[in-house]
Amino acid sequence: MAIHVGIEKSVPVFQEIDQSQAGGEVVHIQATAPTIDPTSTTQGITIDKQYLKNIPVPGRTFEAALGAAAGSQNDGLGTSFSGSSSLENQYYVDGVNTTGLTFGTVGSPVINDFIEEIEVITGGYNAEFGRATGGIVNVVTKSGSNEFKGSIFGYYQPGQLTAAAQTTPVNATSIDAVGNVVYNADFGFELGGPIIKDKLWFFIGFAPQFAAVDYTRTVKRQTDCRTIADPMNNIPQGNIPGLSAV
Repeated sequence: MAIHVGIEKSVPVFQEIDQSQAGGEVVHIQATAPTIDPTSTTQGITIDKQYLKNIPVPGRTFEAALGAAAGSQNDGLGTSFSGSSSLENQYYVDGVNTTGLTFGTVGSPVINDFIEEIEVITGGYNAEFGRATGGIVNVVTKSGSNEFKGSIFGYYQPGQLTAAAQTTPVNATSIDAVGNVVYNADFGFELGGPIIKDKLWFFIGFAPQFAAVDYTRTVKRQTDCRTIADPMNNIPQGNIPGLSAV
């Protein structure tokens, strides 16, 4: 019998009793499981690999799936929870704090193909998850088992199917730059299995990423005055201050 134990979860296991072998009076109790976990004070959601496989998410890394948690929203720098900013979150990968040291963003963006489960805790977490006033994102990567399993995958985003970037010209700059995607692709594989059955396993994965961006630069110059001449008689019509682009 296989029992699935989620990340940071306790799973009760009940042994079935053969009533035909039991003597004496037998009492049948029927009840439904509670809709909440009365043994935990944490609030959040657990996202498994089946969710990442079957539900489309707007990205290739685990950060793209965090919007499934209640009370989450994108604040421009990442995913925020319950009114806090995304820079107040803490990110753990296999028990190691991988939060970025500079701004507090995701330090190690693991791709979804290598992830077993994602636990998102938005409130009520224990003292072991300190130094956070936002949410806790706990990621567990895949591991080997007694069976050899593997897969290959690939993703490609052509620039022809990507909308052109739109920017607003700024008067304070002399150069405006607009970047458009030429292509964005990655491919890789994963493989896991036993080294010594029931004792030692292995799991490996490899996924390089390739991308190209085409930048279009517009050079501007600001002049004190500009003279517009009559194209027929080459007679100046006056001085008009403004910008000219080359």
